[in-house]
Amino acid sequence: MIKVMCISAALVCTALLANAQEKIEVMRYEYQMTMPSTKETGDEAASQGGTEIVYLDILNNESRCVSEGNVKREETLIEFSTGAKKDADIATRMAALSSFRSKVKWSIYKNGSDLNTYGTSGVETYNVGESVSLVKWDILPDVEEYEGMKVQKAIGELSGRTWTVWFTQDIPLIDGPYKFKNLPGFVVKAEDSTGDYKFELLKSEKAVATYWLSPRQEKAMKIDKKQWDKIRNVNANKSFSQIMNERGGTATFKMVDDKGKDVTDELTKKKMGKEDKPIEFY
Repeated sequence: MIKVMCISAALVCTALLANAQEKIEVMRYEYQMTMPSTKETGDEAASQGGTEIVYLDILNNESRCVSEGNVKREETLIEFSTGAKKDADIATRMAALSSFRSKVKWSIYKNGSDLNTYGTSGVETYNVGESVSLVKWDILPDVEEYEGMKVQKAIGELSGRTWTVWFTQDIPLIDGPYKFKNLPGFVVKAEDSTGDYKFELLKSEKAVATYWLSPRQEKAMKIDKKQWDKIRNVNANKSFSQIMNERGGTATFKMVDDKGKDVTDELTKKKMGKEDKPIEFY
C-alpha cells in the first residue's frame, strides 16, 4: 500500500474550502455495492475487489447516489474547514481523512429529467450533464419475490455494460442506485452481465446529512458526456506532475511503499492511465 506522508500543494486557482451548512433531513436507502478487482499501479490495497456502502438519499423531488466513504470524507473536510477542528494542523487533518477510503469515483444527482454525474479527472472536478432516460430498458413480464417484495426484471445497456435490474412498486418511488431511474418502480437490485458490479438494497431509514452538494461540486465545470470521455482519455496519457504544471501550480508529495521506500518521483511522473474495469467504458 502506498502511503502519503505529507502533502503541500499550491495552485494558481482559488482554494476550495468547505462551508458550514445546516443539517438536512433525507430519506436514505442504503445499498451494498460490489466492485471488481482492478490493475491499480502502486497501491495493492486499492486494487482489490470488494464491497462498499452507497447511499441513495431522497430530498423532496431530488436524489443523490454517493458512497458512504466519500460522504464521511466530505463531512470531515467541512469540520476541519469551518467546524470545531478548523485550527487542527495538517498532520491531524491528513490522519482523519485517510481513515475514509472509497473506490467509488462518482456522485450521481437526479432532479426531474436531469442527471448530473460529478467526477474528478486530474485535479479538476466536472459536472457531467445527461438525461435520466439514457438507458433503454426491456421490461420482462414475470413477477418475482425479492426480500418480501414483488419485483420485475428489466435489462438495458449503459456505456458498454449490460445491466439487469429488479424494480418494485412496493416502494412508492421512481428511482434507484447509480443512474437507474426511468423505470415504473424503485430499483432494489442491479447487476451487470460480467459480474463486476452489483447493487443490493440493504435497508432504508431517515437520516441527517451535513451537506447536499459539496463546495467542489458547486464550482465544478459543466460538460457533457462526450467531453467527459475525451478529458479522461487525454489525461490518461499524462502524468500527475504534467497536469499540475499545466495548471500553473506546484505540489510537494512524499509517498512511500510498505517498506518505507520513497516512490514519489516514480508515481507522479508515470502516466495516469485509464481506469481499469470502469463502471462505464470510455
